[in-house]
Amino acid sequence: MPVKALLCPKTEKEIPFQEAPMHFERMGIMQAETVQAMIDNENQHRRMGTSLSPSIMDPSTNCRREIAIKKFLDYLLNPLDMWEANEGTIWHASSRAAGAKVPGWDREILIPDPDVASHVENPAFKWDERGVAHLEIFPGILCNGMIDGLSDDHRIIKDLKTKRYPYLRSGKDATPREYGISEDWVTQLNVYRRMVEIVYFGGEEGNVEELRLWRQYRGSRRKDLTHKCFGRTVDADGVEHDESVPILTNEELEFRIREHCNTTTAWLNRCLVAKANAERTGEDPVPHIIKVIEEIPMDGLPMFRGQKCHQWCSVNKICYSMANLATF
Repeated sequence: MPVKALLCPKTEKEIPFQEAPMHFERMGIMQAETVQAMIDNENQHRRMGTSLSPSIMDPSTNCRREIAIKKFLDYLLNPLDMWEANEGTIWHASSRAAGAKVPGWDREILIPDPDVASHVENPAFKWDERGVAHLEIFPGILCNGMIDGLSDDHRIIKDLKTKRYPYLRSGKDATPREYGISEDWVTQLNVYRRMVEIVYFGGEEGNVEELRLWRQYRGSRRKDLTHKCFGRTVDADGVEHDESVPILTNEELEFRIREHCNTTTAWLNRCLVAKANAERTGEDPVPHIIKVIEEIPMDGLPMFRGQKCHQWCSVNKICYSMANLATF
């Protein structure tokens, strides 16, 4: 189901996907190409159903109720509300296109890739209920993901994160806040590391040597701060520095994600069963799915100092209406 159409902020009408790009262009709201890119990003088949991706495996920033709503209920999205999240995606696309000329790297690597024989033949390769490819990274934990960059020898993983340009409030001499490596980024890149070692090194731990993360500020007026590499670098004097993302052991990674992934998958499977049972008897599956989702804890309420639900959740109106709470 997920995003079924876009909501026009001017007419407050539901605009079908096929009409949306030109509608928003004609209304002077957003360029048609940008709208199409956002539609393509939102409705990736591999992210639907019970699929888990590395970006939703960390319990500190991911709400299980939000995940279930996005995967099983139809909802509308206003492209203006989607813009900030999709701006980073557009940066990724630009970097990928320009990076084709840079040797030594593969970009946008899908793991597992059902079109690559070695991936399909791997014992950890699995198909889900919709015929989407997954990798079993730990017993019972299946996922798939797209890696921004992978070195030719498969020993360096590169990821790009874009952030809005922040200031500390200190008058004219305000100093931009430097974002460090967040724990959910550590989790995500280590899940990628585990996937790469399964696919390319037979699951043997320790073959990925560096998790490199580039942080880029959007709209930065300080060229010296726009780009930041959390990786192995060399300064002007030839001195090496290592600020790369910490590599967790497999045991540490599994401990970090096990409970969240197990419970998330369990809730998603319950939604899937409710949907299948309703369809089998000719009933509308939505009320049955909603009954399941109403039981899922609202994990997002305390996240980001209480700001996640009304600033960073695109389905908060649906979620809050289920709980009979006021929406933002």
